[in-house]
Amino acid sequence: MTFRWDDAKEDYLRKRFQDDPQTPISHFQDYFGISYDAVRMKLKRMGLQISTLRSGEVKIRPEVPEEELPSEDVWKAYEEKNEQKIARHKASGRYVAEFPHEVIGVTFISDQHIAGNNICDLKRMREDAELIANTPGLYACLGGDSIDNHIKHRAAILAARTTPGDQYELFDHYLGLFSDSILGVITGNHDDWTPQVAGTDVIASICKQHGIACSSDEARVAAVVGDVEYKLAWRHKYRFSSTMNQTHSPKQWYRFGPEPFDIGCVCHHHETAIEASLLHGKQVWTCRPGSYQINSAYGRQGGYNDSFPACPTFILFPGERRIIGFADVRDAVITLNAERMP
Repeated sequence: MTFRWDDAKEDYLRKRFQDDPQTPISHFQDYFGISYDAVRMKLKRMGLQISTLRSGEVKIRPEVPEEELPSEDVWKAYEEKNEQKIARHKASGRYVAEFPHEVIGVTFISDQHIAGNNICDLKRMREDAELIANTPGLYACLGGDSIDNHIKHRAAILAARTTPGDQYELFDHYLGLFSDSILGVITGNHDDWTPQVAGTDVIASICKQHGIACSSDEARVAAVVGDVEYKLAWRHKYRFSSTMNQTHSPKQWYRFGPEPFDIGCVCHHHETAIEASLLHGKQVWTCRPGSYQINSAYGRQGGYNDSFPACPTFILFPGERRIIGFADVRDAVITLNAERMP
């Protein structure tokens, strides 16, 4: 006999739900003698939402109020939510750091691609972190792709010698080497694969444990050194990349971005560059960090040269707006120490 829904059956569904919202779908299957999918589709058409229980059964609950809200009220509710999202978006990755009336240094580190067994210069990475931690007045901005994190691409997963979990542990140890000297961390495309696949941001969680600010893609810091405010900005990626001019992308970011900066850094390309330019009548420093990942299968196949793990570094002065740039932190430390001597 063909089963057909009628008012009496629908009334039973609705009343049973009102009496016991935890009623499993299996009850309705047995009561009506129909399939799971038939019950599920009917509940959906009646405006009842289902969600899986731990037991594997299903509970039902109202998806919308019995009386639907007027479209004007729905619009207003979403408008308020979206205003909050826009405000959070504009505030994301923006910080203020105040320093005493002394010379400081800021270095940009990116694309560590930490893994236990790839072509990654872990020794130099550790030495640089320890150098920063042991140099008074020196601070670091981390620019993303902190770990290799191949969890999306089958060939890379099979070739990996360490798991993302192992790499996160190494990253946690790495941050601990100089966490008090880190101004902020941004995530890169390799880091973002975990939120995309698993829905959780492990890099942000690790940073939080160390008391380090972390944001996606971009960060801006107003560094107040004595009486002078320096605007620092760094992103993992930006448009307008050029193989003929590595600083073209950060310079275009200054020209077309939402607001100016004194020092702008774009990462991702694993090629070191630093330049002082006159843009809109103002001296602006732009740079790109190198990478501690000397090369990879992807790099070799693409014909990319080996990377050099250089960290562009800038010395900022109080009392007057003055910036001195260096291609690598190891060179900058010599001048920074000399400038801070009493």
